[in-house]
Parts: sequence; C-alpha cells; structure tokens
Amino acid sequence: MKKKFEMSISESDKKLLIIFLAICLLAASYFLVFSKGMSKAQDIEDKNTQKEQKVMELQSKIAREAAIRKETEELKEKEEELKEKYPKDMTEEKAMSIIRDIESKMDFKTTQIAFVKGNKAGQNAYAAQSSESGNSESDTTSSENGAASAGTAGRYMEVTIVYKASYKGLKKFNEYVNKYSDRMTIPSINATLDDATGKLAGTATVDMYYLPVDGKDYKAPTVNGVTDGTKNVFGSK
Repeated sequence: MKKKFEMSISESDKKLLIIFLAICLLAASYFLVFSKGMSKAQDIEDKNTQKEQKVMELQSKIAREAAIRKETEELKEKEEELKEKYPKDMTEEKAMSIIRDIESKMDFKTTQIAFVKGNKAGQNAYAAQSSESGNSESDTTSSENGAASAGTAGRYMEVTIVYKASYKGLKKFNEYVNKYSDRMTIPSINATLDDATGKLAGTATVDMYYLPVDGKDYKAPTVNGVTDGTKNVFGSK
C-alpha cells in the first residue's frame, strides 16, 4: 500500500519562496539582458571615443594643411621677390653701364676694371679665378653651361675696380651697391689717402649675381649718346 507524500507550506514560507524566485528572476535578467546591454553600450561608447579622436586628428590635419599651404604660398611669393633681384645673365656691357652710372652720380672715378665671370655663388671668387686656366672665353662658356645644368645654381661676375674717390663718394658708392635693384655685394675694398689730391685711392671688388635658369629676363643696358644709322658712324660733322 502506497502512501502519498504531502508537504504543507505555510503562508510565510510561500512569501519567502516568492521573494526568492523574484530575486532569481532579477539576477537572471541582469546577467542575461541588462549586463549584455551595458557591455554593448560600453563598446559603442569606446567606438564613439575612437571616432571622435579620429575626427579631431583629421581636423588638426586640415588646420595644419591650411597653415602649410599659406606658408608655402608666402614662401613662393618671397622666392619670386628674391628672383627679381637676379637676372638670367650678367655681361661686361651691363657691368660697365652700372659703373658709368656710379661715376655720373658721385665723386667716384675708375681707372682700371677687370671682369671674371662664371663664379659659383658662395664659392671663393679668387679660388674660382685660379681654377680657370687656358682660354678664358671657353672657361666662361663651360661655367655657364654648368650653371644651366645645375638648375637654380647661382653665379656671379667678379668686377675688380681700381678707383679714386672722395670719402663722401666712396660712402655713396657703398650705398649704391647695397640698394641696387639687382643683387650685388662688396666682398673686399681697400683705400689709402692720396696726400697730393686729398682723395682716397684703392681697389674694390664687386660681385654681381645672376641666375642662368630661374632669374628674371636679362635687359641689355641702354647706351646713350650713340648715333644710329650708317651715314655718320663716328659722329663727325
């Protein structure tokens, strides 16, 4: 004969059991639903943070790009302004016209002039002169060809002047060279006082620069006082 197993649960136990089951359901929902949602939300927040950092990096690059472009344009403008100081060529004719202009504007007279063309800018002029041997014309030609192949390589003509001038004239000569529209420098100058005339006498070296490829177009000097035509070649009456 079988006996039925019966268990009676009091009302208080039922309430505790209900509370326990509710806690279990809450715990299960937290771990199975809410925690996964929180994990996904954290992943999304992390991705958003990474995206924000990338956006900030891109904005920074864009800002730098604008600044770099502006700086590049400014450098190009300065480069063009600088090139305006360098003609594509410098000839003895041009150098002589500059010297004649100096003599006409100040108490500065030249008694002797020597030219050495094709020196590399930044190279010692005398070293360049000593390295040239044989036919000076062929040496000058080869130097100019080297300048052309070197792209923006600068060259200068060394002009050595033996002069006589007053102190004021020598000072004006220095100012004239420094303010001339084309680039010129005076690497060396010496002077001694002539007691007989009260003037200064000495030697000055003027470097006249040019850019064979990238310089501004060479303009031949205008020679005044020369009659055109063939009827009166020597200007005689």
